[in-house]
Amino acid sequence: MGENCVKTQIPIQELSRLSRLNLLQICKVHKIQANQRTSLSEMLEYIANHKPCDICLHGYVIFTACKKIKTNAERFKTFHTKKRFVQSKNGYEFPPQVPQHSQLENIVNSFCLNMQPDSILEEGCAVCGSLCIKRDMKKMAAAEFDRDLLCAKMSGMTCQMRHSVNDAITDVEGPVIDKKCSSVCKTCLA
Repeated sequence: MGENCVKTQIPIQELSRLSRLNLLQICKVHKIQANQRTSLSEMLEYIANHKPCDICLHGYVIFTACKKIKTNAERFKTFHTKKRFVQSKNGYEFPPQVPQHSQLENIVNSFCLNMQPDSILEEGCAVCGSLCIKRDMKKMAAAEFDRDLLCAKMSGMTCQMRHSVNDAITDVEGPVIDKKCSSVCKTCLA
């Protein structure tokens, strides 16, 4: 044992101020049922209720001296001197230099292009009804697909909306599409 160590016997109940990881190690050594998911309060309760075992009676706790604790001013000074020239693993300087004016202009222009109405406006698909970005859709008149696929082949497949229980059940005539929508999505055209 080195000169910076102290060997002593302390009941494990007195070690409650240790870190969670250290308490978990103590539980393992003393065969106390605890694992990574055991909460700190449960671990402390298990340790408090622990009956002295062979390790408690014949074992020792060894304390070693810690490094000198720095003052807040010392920590602040060390942090800021390190912060200036921190290099990441891939060789990039952190924090990065301020981008050039042309690079900033390029970033802003790209953002503005992505925020144009074509890029964010959505419209409902006349066939499936899902919302899709308007620029990715085709007008119903220009879309080439077999409209007969949207027609009900037998009775009872589609029904007109009823406003009361007394209204008759009638089939939808023609293709089953939303007449308020004028475009078709890529998925329905595929």
